[in-house]
Amino acid sequence: MKRYILFFLFILLFFNSCNPDKELESSTNFMVSGKISDVPINTYVFLMQRGANNVEVLDSVLIIDSVFSLKANISEKEDFYMLKMSNNNYYIYILAKAEDSISVIANFNNMGQYSIFNSHNSQLI
Repeated sequence: MKRYILFFLFILLFFNSCNPDKELESSTNFMVSGKISDVPINTYVFLMQRGANNVEVLDSVLIIDSVFSLKANISEKEDFYMLKMSNNNYYIYILAKAEDSISVIANFNNMGQYSIFNSHNSQLI
């Protein structure tokens, strides 16, 4: 009977360690909210992360009354993220880590000039 229990525990541990969705680092949420003035109707904002060979969209939302709020599950370490609107080719670069709550203020017609709050390192970019 002990052998069966040990065998079952071994199999259980083996399958648990082979889980491809399990991250090596713990992960948690961070938020990005903001106001984009002069934004056209039906404009979406995308929160993206650039990987080694691709760009992954972590969250997206329709901007309503110039306001948006995005959330993503990310690793604990600080990393680069990008915001992009659906109707233009400009990016807002953000340096964020878990538990951050970052605010962005911009004008859609002048996306090169934006302000970031609650993220000192993002302001240095």
